[in-house]
Amino acid sequence: MATLVFDIATAGKRWSQLDVLSRLALTKRTDVKTAEDQLGLSPLTGEVISLGIYDVDRHQGMVYVTGGENGVAAYKVRKEKELLEDFWDGVRSYDVFVTFGGRRFDIPFVLHRSAVHRVAPSKEFRFGRSVEKQQMPYHVDLYDEFSRVGDFRMPLTLHLLAKAYGLESPDTEELRGETVGEFFRQKKFADLAHYTEQNVRVTRELYGLWLEYFAPASFKNILV
Repeated sequence: MATLVFDIATAGKRWSQLDVLSRLALTKRTDVKTAEDQLGLSPLTGEVISLGIYDVDRHQGMVYVTGGENGVAAYKVRKEKELLEDFWDGVRSYDVFVTFGGRRFDIPFVLHRSAVHRVAPSKEFRFGRSVEKQQMPYHVDLYDEFSRVGDFRMPLTLHLLAKAYGLESPDTEELRGETVGEFFRQKKFADLAHYTEQNVRVTRELYGLWLEYFAPASFKNILV
C-alpha cells in the first residue's frame, strides 16, 4: 500500500494582530509572554508555513514553504491555501500516513487551516490511536506507537528518539520547534524548508525501525 510521511511547521500571528477579546481569552490562565510564544501551536492563532512529504515506496519527497523564491532544489513556494490544496490533492492515492505527533498536532492543525481557507479534505483521518484498531486509510502516529499510546511515561520527543537510535536529529540549539516562528519572521525560508525536510527524514527512518521491531503482525500483513 502507498505510504506517505508528512510533517508541518507552523508560526503564530503577531500579538498586535489579535483583537482585544482574543488576547483576553488567551491570557485567562497564563501571562502575555507565554500566550504569545504559543500562538503558533493553535490553528486559530497560527498558520502552516512549511509542509514536507515523502513517498516511502517511490523514495521521493517535496517541501512546500509559504515564503521565499522558487528554484531551490526540492522545495516549492506556495501561499498557505495553495499549500493545503496541493496537500489534499496529492494524498488521494495513499493508504498509509506516517507522522510523529500528528494525531494531536499536524492533522487537527491542517484540518482547521483547510476549513479557514474553505479547502475540502480528500481523506478522512480516523480517531483510532493504535493501528491495530484502524481501517484504511491507516495513520501511524509514531509518538503513540513508541509511547505505547501514553503508557511510556518518560519524555518522548523526535530529538530524543533520534539520539537514542543513532539517527541525526533535525533539532539544533538555533533551530527547533520553539524557534521556527522567529526564523519565519526573519524570512529564513530556506532554513525552514531544510528543517522540515530533516523532520520528515528522521520520521521516515523511525518508521522503518518501528516496522521492523515494534509493528504488530496484523499491520505488517496488510502491507504485503
